Amino acid sequence: EYLFWLMKTYGTQSFENFTWAFNEKRLNDIMKTKKRWYFDSTRIPKNSRVILYGAGDVGRDYHDQFLTENRFEITAWVDAGYEKPGMDEVESPEVIAEREFDYIVIAVLNDAAREKIKEYLAGFASEEKILI
Repeated sequence: EYLFWLMKTYGTQSFENFTWAFNEKRLNDIMKTKKRWYFDSTRIPKNSRVILYGAGDVGRDYHDQFLTENRFEITAWVDAGYEKPGMDEVESPEVIAEREFDYIVIAVLNDAAREKIKEYLAGFASEEKILI
């Protein structure tokens, strides 16, 4: 995903400048220090209100990305494990019922967990408003 993001960001005309990305060792080094999970935020219209569901590795990367891009407002960052140490900014999924939002982004790597979360969220939003 990171490589595709590079290509999209810098365009094919300047891609020859990124031949270093095809060096496997160099790419592995970059992936260890750069963002591991990237969400195509162009899928969400600018200035939308978004709830981010998930605070693991994927969720933290998405959260950092969303704050950096500043394309939309994060109205809540929720996770079932919100009471764990280090989750100060993360809230209970129960707050979804109280918040205004246009989209919910599920930032969970595990397929089975993601499907359960999607089923739970169906009570709050239509399927096209729940993004993975």
